[in-house]
Amino acid sequence: LITPGRTVESVAGASYNAWLKYYRPDENTPNSTISYYLKGALVALALDLMLRAHGKHTLDDLMRHLWQRYKRGEPGVGEDELPQLFAQLSGLRVRSFFDDVVHGTADPALDTLLAPLGFALRAVADTQPAFGGKWDARDDGVAVGFVLSGGALQRAGLARGDLIVAVDGEQANRARWDVLKAALRPGVPALLHYFRDGRLRETRLVPQPPATKEWVIERCHAASGRAKDKPAGARGWPRA
Repeated sequence: LITPGRTVESVAGASYNAWLKYYRPDENTPNSTISYYLKGALVALALDLMLRAHGKHTLDDLMRHLWQRYKRGEPGVGEDELPQLFAQLSGLRVRSFFDDVVHGTADPALDTLLAPLGFALRAVADTQPAFGGKWDARDDGVAVGFVLSGGALQRAGLARGDLIVAVDGEQANRARWDVLKAALRPGVPALLHYFRDGRLRETRLVPQPPATKEWVIERCHAASGRAKDKPAGARGWPRA
């Protein structure tokens, strides 16, 4: 729910292109793709919550059904067949979900799906300004690692491999970087001097407000409506 690449490539596409992108990462990987492991887990959670809200079934039931099919030696399940299996098992229509979230780049509506079970999704903001990338403080300067699309580093024109040597006239290196970085404030431009391909350059870096660093699922109230009767405890969802 944080990686910029989630708005560029679908989880289905990320799975298909795994050997070209996910297992061969470069400086642009966070901007161009998503981990099909991470988003796949969120997709599974969303489908499980949808099944629980719709009736008595869970995603475990669907997986057992698929295992029984395999055990009986039946043909494998085609990708387009999955929405149909959900409908056969529980009456749940998930075709649009697959179109939008699995084959598209939409985020699953976890907050809405968690609410009936008494849980909420809460964003946890970082305590530091957002710079939109990673860097590595070294003895000779601060090397830019990767740059996120739309972040402060990209807006300043910085790229992977640039070596920042001064911030507002103060030398930037491993020994001084923590102090210099702590002095940077959201919305306040800082003058940076850096080397790229052996040439000294300068730019203005404007840190952005602290960004969301993680999402937390927390209980907010008792389960409501039909969710009260859902099988939960044995599968990790405590009864409310």
